[in-house]
Amino acid sequence: MKEENDIWDALKDFKNYPIAMILVLLGMFGLILWNQKVSEDIVKEKEAKDKLQYAKAGKLLVDASCNKNKNFRQLLVKNNIGQQYAYTNFDAIYDAAKAINTKKCSLLTRPIALAGVSGSDGYGNSVVSSVPDGWEATSKEGVYSKWCNRGECDTSGVMEGQRYSILLIWCKENACGDIYARANLLNASGVVIGYTNDTAYGNLGDKVQLTLASYSDFSKMELTELNLR
Repeated sequence: MKEENDIWDALKDFKNYPIAMILVLLGMFGLILWNQKVSEDIVKEKEAKDKLQYAKAGKLLVDASCNKNKNFRQLLVKNNIGQQYAYTNFDAIYDAAKAINTKKCSLLTRPIALAGVSGSDGYGNSVVSSVPDGWEATSKEGVYSKWCNRGECDTSGVMEGQRYSILLIWCKENACGDIYARANLLNASGVVIGYTNDTAYGNLGDKVQLTLASYSDFSKMELTELNLR
């Protein structure tokens, strides 16, 4: 009780010194401004580091996109960049890659560059899924893809004389929605000589085929884009 009275007496005495009160208030206000500046500096420093990391990963994406003998995931490992980090921040990495893509190569999209990799949707929600054997993860959680082996899928959509590959999309745990797939056609030297594409729609549980076919005389087909909306 005595301690409380002592504190109260000290506060009453303090009221008799308005200059001291002003100095204390100014000190508190200055501390708030200082803390705010420190917080802003921390945010700016993080943003600067992120931009450098995006640029570093973007350069690797360009390398893998322009040189078919390079693998984006392997390049990430060699440069100590986490694959889940790249998955989560792929949009920013892709934008950084576009800015330095002087050769105008067709940049790999997330499902191609990071096939089988899971991460976060950017809002703290995990998108780690159990990928079924023989399938690959896509950009949409719970949706998987694989190339059909001969005789495994319906070829009724292939015209006579066409060369083709069929991409199968499994809307296992999520509706696929609108699907768009595009593949480059390469000759024996690995040079792009054309492309083919196909569209489809998938509801939850559907297995949807995309027939990528062409009359061109190509040696290899390489999937460059797979969008699900």
